[in-house]
Amino acid sequence: MNFDHVSGSITNINTLTPNATLTVLGTSGIIVPTGNTAQRISSTSTVRFNTDTHMFEGFNGNSWLNFGGSTISGNAVINLGNVPSIQSGTFSSMPTAGQNGRLYIANDLHSLYQDSGTVWNNIKPPTYSDNSVSIVQSVTSGNCSVSIGSNNTSGYDYSVTTGLSAKTNTYGALSHASGSFTSSGDSQYSRYVLRGITNSTTPVTLALDGLTKSLTLPLNSATNMLIQIIASRTDVVGTYAAWNYNILATVGSSLSTATVVAAYVTTIKSQKGWSVNIVANTTTGSIDINVTGAAGNTIRWVAVAHNAELLNF
Repeated sequence: MNFDHVSGSITNINTLTPNATLTVLGTSGIIVPTGNTAQRISSTSTVRFNTDTHMFEGFNGNSWLNFGGSTISGNAVINLGNVPSIQSGTFSSMPTAGQNGRLYIANDLHSLYQDSGTVWNNIKPPTYSDNSVSIVQSVTSGNCSVSIGSNNTSGYDYSVTTGLSAKTNTYGALSHASGSFTSSGDSQYSRYVLRGITNSTTPVTLALDGLTKSLTLPLNSATNMLIQIIASRTDVVGTYAAWNYNILATVGSSLSTATVVAAYVTTIKSQKGWSVNIVANTTTGSIDINVTGAAGNTIRWVAVAHNAELLNF
């Protein structure tokens, strides 16, 4: 160790030829001051190890900067420049764009956005495109439900909404709207798929889940329905039947007011003993598609309902 008698400072350690104010040579290392965040001293050029963040850090006169790597602070990952590089929160709390390359996770929309330096761009698979800047947050509360667009509500299991202000009314619905009169779902198109099996002459009501889920209609609604029905025996190849029904159905302020106002049927292909009867269920407020097969026949039935839905009529 050499000591400068003029300045009263150490100039080198383990070397006789220092090339800076302080030169240290060796192979083991240097132990720098260590402490937690609260023990920092805000003196320019201070270097230390922070036991809270487990990072080496230095004070530049304005703020503390980490040396290499990144740290996690709250809902953000802080990069080398002490700038949040990945943040998360709700869509409405997304910070103003302006840091190119920064990422933001909108937890409520399950979406990832990237800062271009001027705007936030939604990072998504290349199967579709959208303009997410002006969206109104949609609600997807049903299990495995999906919403694409703005101000939609997918509130039932396995339901899908698209467009603007669409709202599913029952299990497995696919609903689309391009706007509304006064509320979501009051002017939209919906599609439903129902199924069931008959093994005898006992009628079976087709269901959205193949078991118990009914094609319920919302209160205070009028619906123009095109229902396509196909049936096929599973025990004999090539035995089919098919029907198309056009139905006007309404429901007032209570489930008991469910009514089939008018119906028109086209029989495309019939089979002896097979039949379809569509009625309004005043207990559940649903349209029930009741099918009857033949004794000794195992028949699979599928119905697809295309609905033009008008609410608050």
